[in-house]
Amino acid sequence: MKTKSELFTLINDRYPDNSTQFIKAVNLREVSTQTADSSLNLADTAEQTALGVTNFQPGVKSKNSPVLIGGQVIEILRSASLVSQAPTVVSTPIQIAFGAATGTVTDAVMLSAAGLLTFNRAGTYAVRVKLQVGRTGASGISRILSRLLKNGSPVGVPEAAFIESPNQVMARESRVTVSAVAGDTLAVQFIRDPSGDNSGGLVAFAATGAIASWGTAPSALLVVEKFQGAV
Repeated sequence: MKTKSELFTLINDRYPDNSTQFIKAVNLREVSTQTADSSLNLADTAEQTALGVTNFQPGVKSKNSPVLIGGQVIEILRSASLVSQAPTVVSTPIQIAFGAATGTVTDAVMLSAAGLLTFNRAGTYAVRVKLQVGRTGASGISRILSRLLKNGSPVGVPEAAFIESPNQVMARESRVTVSAVAGDTLAVQFIRDPSGDNSGGLVAFAATGAIASWGTAPSALLVVEKFQGAV
């Protein structure tokens, strides 16, 4: 089994480059056999450059492992709430909203105005949640938590934040990978722990004065990304 370079050497040696010599059958057979054998087994291990547009189809392997073709992460949903959100009492969770309803059943995902994310197509999704946690004009220590619910059941671990200053706002962000089938749902809950003060929530803040054009920092942001490609 010969490489491409070795095949050219064999061809130059076995095939005459003029019209006065004859090609022996045994030489033709040797070159043809080596060409077929080398092509089938991909013996050429030297680095090669492909010029022009390539159109690889699924099934390509490298070192016996599948090679991802056309892999990329694309954003399929981004939505934010521009109003503050907070529970009324401790120990009572609220479902976080992420703005107006968006998407339909023909989309990969859709979001309700109440903050319920529905996966309409099976796949692996990256879900990023950003919460602007804080309070204004309160005292004591607020102990607040958030968590994810998949199909109504908790997934992962909750996140906690303590707020001690009377006026404090801070952004908290998390990203999870969700393996979903069609019809699965995801929601985010927010709650005040009974060991803390009954204050604190998700705070939206609108820029004012000379920077009013900056807009509003949302109380909650939801971004959904999907990985696509073929192996």
